[in-house]
Amino acid sequence: MRIAHITATFPPYQGGTGTVCYHNARELARLGHDVHVFTAGVAGAQAEETMEGVHVHRLSPVFRLGNAPFLPRLLNIKGLDLIHLHNPFIFGAEMIRVVSALRRIPFVLTHHNDLIGNDYRKPLFNIYRFLTSRFIFYGASLVLVVTKDHAQNSVHSQLFKSLEKKLVELSDGVDINIFSRVGTGDKCKFGL
Repeated sequence: MRIAHITATFPPYQGGTGTVCYHNARELARLGHDVHVFTAGVAGAQAEETMEGVHVHRLSPVFRLGNAPFLPRLLNIKGLDLIHLHNPFIFGAEMIRVVSALRRIPFVLTHHNDLIGNDYRKPLFNIYRFLTSRFIFYGASLVLVVTKDHAQNSVHSQLFKSLEKKLVELSDGVDINIFSRVGTGDKCKFGL
């Protein structure tokens, strides 16, 4: 399959969503899929590169608000069998929903975390969520959550209830070759 992962952040940026995307994409490439990641460009990173079989496309943002890059080139994505959207991705999620509908490319969405702001961002996130969530989530073929508990306690909990038939728990994996339990009993350590 030709699969695209869409994420606002990606290595070398250090962050959870991009790191999960990287590991998902790498494992799909190891299984023989043609995997592409579309993300925002960052200083010091190549615009195009292949990392462990994954084709990374770092697009230049027209503008950026924190970790929300505006990447209109996402609208040019085509020739795919599946799109995997890593959410939240302000601006990008809406574009992928449109691309999916216009090009008839199914997309799955992993909801990594809620947008919660304690300052001026809180009302902005609430307005954004009100205006876009149903449009984005209802367009997905599957909605993946890291835990069912998070889905039940998320700001999207009512929306997740309405999506119950296409809601799937898919926990982030742990590479046991990197993290292994050392010792026994109460004095366990984790070695690298």
